[in-house]
Amino acid sequence: MFIQVRNLPCGTTIEDVYDLFCSMSIIDSIHVRDSNVPEHVVAWVALHCSQTGANAISDMLDGRFFRGRHVSTYTALFLH
Repeated sequence: MFIQVRNLPCGTTIEDVYDLFCSMSIIDSIHVRDSNVPEHVVAWVALHCSQTGANAISDMLDGRFFRGRHVSTYTALFLH
């Protein structure tokens, strides 16, 4: 399953995203697309869990205050 994390601050690293997810052991990979515009900084987090588990994690993180910004999360059914 994949969770998209949007509205991350500029300069966000893979390690930052890993910390945001509280170092969960179900993380398979993290990809961060950085930008000079904070609204365009996005991370894709691949998780080894069920759709229900990914939805619960996404709900838990959605709106969380992270390094000065409220992040937005979305559980993707598929990537295109």
